[in-house]
Amino acid sequence: MPEGPEIRREADQIPDTLGNAPLKEVFFKFDHLKYAEDLLSDSKLLFVQTVGKGFLLHFDCGLSIYGHNQLYGKWMFSPVIPDTGRDLRLMLKSEGNYALLYSASEIQVLPTEQVPDIPFVKNNCGLDILNDRPSDEEVLSFITQERFALKSLSGLLLDQKFILGMGNYLRSEVLFLARIHPDKKIGELSKQKKHALAHFINKVITQAYEHKGVTNDLSRAREMKKRKFFFEDYRFWVFNREKAQCYHCQSTIKRIEKNTRRLYFCSKCQRK
Repeated sequence: MPEGPEIRREADQIPDTLGNAPLKEVFFKFDHLKYAEDLLSDSKLLFVQTVGKGFLLHFDCGLSIYGHNQLYGKWMFSPVIPDTGRDLRLMLKSEGNYALLYSASEIQVLPTEQVPDIPFVKNNCGLDILNDRPSDEEVLSFITQERFALKSLSGLLLDQKFILGMGNYLRSEVLFLARIHPDKKIGELSKQKKHALAHFINKVITQAYEHKGVTNDLSRAREMKKRKFFFEDYRFWVFNREKAQCYHCQSTIKRIEKNTRRLYFCSKCQRK
């Protein structure tokens, strides 16, 4: 599933594609949204908003499009509609290229004033790193609230009421860099570890957004790229690196299941 940084990068491309010109073509795959094709035609995109892993497109006609990419949804941008073999669910075109959303299972059209009542928007009220750009101290203040103190970090870091847009690969990377075992609870952490957790939540999400999903040390990633390593081989510190050597201590990276999802960690760097 794409995580917050990937959704935000795709969202950034939508206004670049549509510009400030009125929509010339609108297409919805779902029958219950067909009525909105005419309503949105000739309207202009005002701005695009992300809420964690969800997105919102706001138009000057007073309507908004909400969507969630789930596991397989993906935006593509092209001067023509390509033959991808995927199921086109939403198409928008102004004078420029097409903005095309494939395979997304959840799309809604609604009046903009009703956006706060969307269950996903209402219920996912965690700290938004990419939109709010908080300082490390602001992150620390948020995550050390009493309501989070007794929850295991392996589950808490997937909770959209905690950090918006945080997902599986970000969870493993943050815990490794903060040197925190996945079973630890925030209330059990030392002051130093709480500061480390806040710092790396901020740093890892921001770096993933700015560097196309790369959370590894950037100088190492550049060197490995020069040496013709595949992207997934130089992308992460620990995620997806089961049985590989830890870059920090050369111990073996382990994979475990936490909250029904895979998690990678170094048992030496992240002692319980």
